[in-house]
Parts: sequence; C-alpha cells; structure tokens
Amino acid sequence: PFRQRVLEDKHGFYHILKQQLGLSAPHDEEDATAPRAEHYSLGVHKAQSQKALMEEDMALEFVRAIQAYDWVSAEKLATTEEQKEDLRDSILRVNAIELFTNRGEKDKALALAITEAEVDKINSY
Repeated sequence: PFRQRVLEDKHGFYHILKQQLGLSAPHDEEDATAPRAEHYSLGVHKAQSQKALMEEDMALEFVRAIQAYDWVSAEKLATTEEQKEDLRDSILRVNAIELFTNRGEKDKALALAITEAEVDKINSY
C-alpha cells in the first residue's frame, strides 16, 4: 500500500521527493499542477516588470526634482548619462535665466524659459 501511495502521488511530498531523486514517471512531468518553464519565465517577466516600474518611478522623480530646481535630489536620481546631461543643461539654463533677469535682459531670459512659471517669474521683474 505504501509503495502504491508513493507511485500515485502527483501533487504532494512524495511527488517532490520523486522529482528530487530523479524518479518521476514520464506522466508526472505532464501533470498540470507541476512547475513548468512558463512559471519560471512568468516570474522572470514579473521581476523585469517590477524593475521597469521602479526605473520609471525613479525617472519620474528625477523629472520632478528638475522641475523643482532640486539639483541635489536630481543628481542622486540621475542614473543615465542622458539624465546627467539633462541635469547639467537645466542648471546652466536656470542660472542663465537668473543672470539675464538680474541684468534686465528680459528677452534673453524669456528665450530660455520653458515653463509657464518661469515666464511668469521673468515677467514679474
């Protein structure tokens, strides 16, 4: 009876034990509840999706930091060369806007403004 239970078990402890010992019968491998390569690939896909979402979240936080002129946070969030270059360009652009605004060169400052808030700030001087 014990041997029969072991042979018939396709889901529990004995099934796992048979797989670990390499004693699985060919029909055991076709069992619908047995782990398959698709389950592994779905897990990998899910992990890749989570990583992509995290990268998207970081990229969004990077953009928000740039928009808030939070250069320290943006520098910490910049992970790609493109982001690092965007950060450098943004700092230079904002510094130039401030310089032109302080000099009274409103037209030059407005030419560099890219947000409505920047335009409003320049026009308020």
